[in-house]
Amino acid sequence: MSCCAQNACFLLDEDPSLGCIAEQEMLLASRVVADGVRQVTLSVPAIHCGACIRAVEDALSDLPGIEAARVNLSTRRVSVRWRGERPPAIIKLWPR
Repeated sequence: MSCCAQNACFLLDEDPSLGCIAEQEMLLASRVVADGVRQVTLSVPAIHCGACIRAVEDALSDLPGIEAARVNLSTRRVSVRWRGERPPAIIKLWPR
């Protein structure tokens, strides 16, 4: 296990005042990839190893509505696919 994977987690948007903004921005940045499925690509600049990739993909996959999460280590981005009217409540990856 690397130095970062065991402490990686996602902060969920629990502040209603931020939720509207984050949700709108996520919808604007996303695209429709199938009937009822949208995809967005997000930056994860703190990612730097295979353990990070697994931690990010596992954390995202466990969230309700998310169908797939795939990290690209070279670009330090994650593609997230979700089903539903509202995007998942993800703000950022935050090492604790």
